[in-house]
Amino acid sequence: MQKLITKISLAGALVAACSGAFAGNFTQVPDPQTVAQGATANVAFQFAGDGVTQEAQMDLNYNSTVFTTVTPTVVVAGSVCAVFSMPAAFIRVVPPSGAGNPLTSTATTYCSFAFTAAPAAAAANYDFTTRLLECDGPTCTRTGPFRITVTGAVVNTPPTIGYVPATGSIIAYSGAGAASPIVATPSGGSGTGAAATTTVGACTITNGGLAFPTTSIAQLSFVGNTTTAQNIVLPACAPQAAQIDATLTCPESQGGAAATNRIWTLRCPAGAVMAVPPTITYAPAANSTTNIAAGASTTINVGCPTDGAACNGSGTGLPATSRLENLRANYAGPMFSPVPTMACQFVSEAGGAVASPRDYLAGGPDQGDISCTCPANTSGLPNEPFLVQVDERIPASSGAITATRNFTIVCGGPPPVCGTVAYANFAAGSTVNLTNGGAASQVTAASLVGGSNGVNQTITCVTSNVSAGSSFTVTTSPSPLVVSTIPALGGTVSASCTNSETTTGTATLTCSGTSATQGCFSTATFTLSCPGQGVPPPPSEFIPVPTLNEQGRILLAALVLLLGLGVVGFRMRG
Repeated sequence: MQKLITKISLAGALVAACSGAFAGNFTQVPDPQTVAQGATANVAFQFAGDGVTQEAQMDLNYNSTVFTTVTPTVVVAGSVCAVFSMPAAFIRVVPPSGAGNPLTSTATTYCSFAFTAAPAAAAANYDFTTRLLECDGPTCTRTGPFRITVTGAVVNTPPTIGYVPATGSIIAYSGAGAASPIVATPSGGSGTGAAATTTVGACTITNGGLAFPTTSIAQLSFVGNTTTAQNIVLPACAPQAAQIDATLTCPESQGGAAATNRIWTLRCPAGAVMAVPPTITYAPAANSTTNIAAGASTTINVGCPTDGAACNGSGTGLPATSRLENLRANYAGPMFSPVPTMACQFVSEAGGAVASPRDYLAGGPDQGDISCTCPANTSGLPNEPFLVQVDERIPASSGAITATRNFTIVCGGPPPVCGTVAYANFAAGSTVNLTNGGAASQVTAASLVGGSNGVNQTITCVTSNVSAGSSFTVTTSPSPLVVSTIPALGGTVSASCTNSETTTGTATLTCSGTSATQGCFSTATFTLSCPGQGVPPPPSEFIPVPTLNEQGRILLAALVLLLGLGVVGFRMRG
């Protein structure tokens, strides 16, 4: 369709293209828009048709010294959304041609523009002035003021936390050992990032003894202007024969400053002591593999939960007891006759043999460990594997076995090879540059090189030393990330960042590998870098002019005098 448009330059004023009852209208959404110094705001532009207009255009001048970066986005396909710098800075909004049909009369967003205010921009109202407004016949209008208001820069202020009940209070538990949570409510904060964050915790419980088997509470985090309360959820207590007053300590840190301890008293009432059997642990861990020489012995250290220390839990009798029984070892290699046998027995902490079962009573002493001795190699095979098993009955009053723990002991075999965790794309120790506010970027690809069959490591990555105003998000694929050589397993580590400061933000990324195979672990670190907002260019280079000392001035004067005498002599000869 031939475009029939009468172009009218308005120079800041609205002039009708022609008279008539019809009028297509441009609007700004929101109008006015507000943006902080150094920040970016999105402004959308809409057009509502009048039942006749098929083509329309609006050009708006803007202050390019205030808005240093303007990025257009096409919202409706076929629209023209453009930024021009000559003869003056202006934007252009052109809805797609109606192609023989009028543009919709519903106010429709055709273009949006991201306006970034200079960090030093004065706080004021900045109006768009009309450079061109036109339609293909009927009058085009706009509903104003078409304005962006620049406000002062956002100040990063960590919120203040109010607590109910207040710090210093006594929090009384019920006879059942329960207590209401502490409600932490933030107020008065602003901004984003570490400088605008207040953390509470991780909280610890001390002096609780058997009444408080759980002694830690997860950390809470409050960012910027949030007013959403969070709960410090208190763990249950186990009533003892006498009242127990424990101390709850929650370190509170505002904007990364030194922590201030917030303290309460947790009062667990006297009552019938709750029966809680001890927690049983093993070293090496269950499902691990241990290699020792033929004829040698090895010990599986049993803790309740710490080897050699008194057991946790509470109460008395079988309901407060953890029992280990039915210890056995079975050959797990290729079958032949005679079948190799391994001797395993319960032993005291001092190493002497003790009878089965072993009962670990709450508050009582550690009842010992498990010792196994490999036979002399009679099969002629390079190694002889055995599966060692022990049954748990927790509590001991239970009518059935509650769990079976398995350990593999290989006699005469070579020790497992841990291998090396390799990091590709970016090697360990590298600095990885991310995009501020952009999508996640791959930091590295992890794999295990040279590991034995079945040896693997689980890779966990965390950030530390995060710069003020910055935040970093780290993910692994797959999650959890497990690497091994046989079978071949690996994955990637990715990160994204935001930085509200003008200076580059950094963080240390530490990737740690853990394994069920004893002695197999790894650690690697990377530096993550997040560019600042509108970082100014470096100053121009200059050439320093050396200064003269007293001796230099004398030499310079002598040189000038000699040159003058030479010129005079030359003229006289001439």
